[in-house]
Amino acid sequence: MSKDNDLKKFIEEHEEEVFAIARRNAVYNEDGDIVLTKDDEWRDEDEWDKHYEKLTRKNMGNDYEDKDLAHIDKLEQADPKD
Repeated sequence: MSKDNDLKKFIEEHEEEVFAIARRNAVYNEDGDIVLTKDDEWRDEDEWDKHYEKLTRKNMGNDYEDKDLAHIDKLEQADPKD
């Protein structure tokens, strides 16, 4: 079994505990929403923004050429160890 499948199986088997830990470790604003603090290292992460941009462009039709999405495809294929 792959590591991804092992993790998926573990989360499925222990979903309540996993989410309870995540909620305890989260930072909340005054409205009770989970937020990132100003010094959180994830604030500068843009992988998901680029993935969302790609999906949005593809869903808008063929108004964009493949070269317009190439930078996003390259990021998705990059080895996370780099």
